[in-house]
Amino acid sequence: MVVTVMKFASLLMWSYAAILLVCWVRAVGAQDRKTHIGFFVELMAALVPLSCAAVVLVMLGAVIGLPSVVGVLFVMLPAGVVVSLGIEVRRIEHGASDRLESLRLAASLCLAFSVIAGRGGI
Repeated sequence: MVVTVMKFASLLMWSYAAILLVCWVRAVGAQDRKTHIGFFVELMAALVPLSCAAVVLVMLGAVIGLPSVVGVLFVMLPAGVVVSLGIEVRRIEHGASDRLESLRLAASLCLAFSVIAGRGGI
């Protein structure tokens, strides 16, 4: 049961990350061409804390002997990607409206449920 909930949460976050990535690409594409590399570097800089936290978590789990580190990473990794992409998309778009965020969440739910339907379950 716990694994199924973790898989579902991970799928929802990866779906939202995919929607945010499309939004980020569209927002960067609308900007001046000279700024594209800068936006990419800023996105990578936003993802660095996620990478560091994942390495620390794995090493700490190995030292302490925690058996569920992979399960935590299974949810933590897409959550960090969503947070990083969300920060960058909002920064480029100068803040997103609540309606736009609701549409993004609805699109990510549709994407997640279509993946579940296509696979025949979680």
